[in-house]
Amino acid sequence: MSAEIEIVSDGDGALILGDENAIQEFSAQYGLSEWARRVPLDRFSRWLHLGTEAANRITQIAQQSGMYVKLTPESLEALKRLAV
Repeated sequence: MSAEIEIVSDGDGALILGDENAIQEFSAQYGLSEWARRVPLDRFSRWLHLGTEAANRITQIAQQSGMYVKLTPESLEALKRLAV
């Protein structure tokens, strides 16, 4: 691959960002073309702005404390009960 791509996942799906040719090559190489669809990023501009604000807030909170939770079936169930 000649260009870099970024992959952002929410656990249910992934957004692949970057040069269109690089994205097509990546999705073909890993057999993702069957499930992938093109998304106009201008629709996400508002969400990306909100995400930036959330990331800034998370950064502020992370400076205070933090904890990593390995996702297992049990820990995922516990997080679901907390509506996380």
